[in-house]
Amino acid sequence: MLNIPDRLAPILAATNDSHEIHRLLVAEIRLVCEDLRNDIKNLPGV
Repeated sequence: MLNIPDRLAPILAATNDSHEIHRLLVAEIRLVCEDLRNDIKNLPGV
């Protein structure tokens, strides 16, 4: 989650469309959550 600003800052800085900014943020947050879910599922004993 803490890397989202680093990944999106250059893209968002060049974007004036609030709907596109929202879409990009939601997509990135969803991706991070899915990665976390997969990491948790792969923990031993889970």
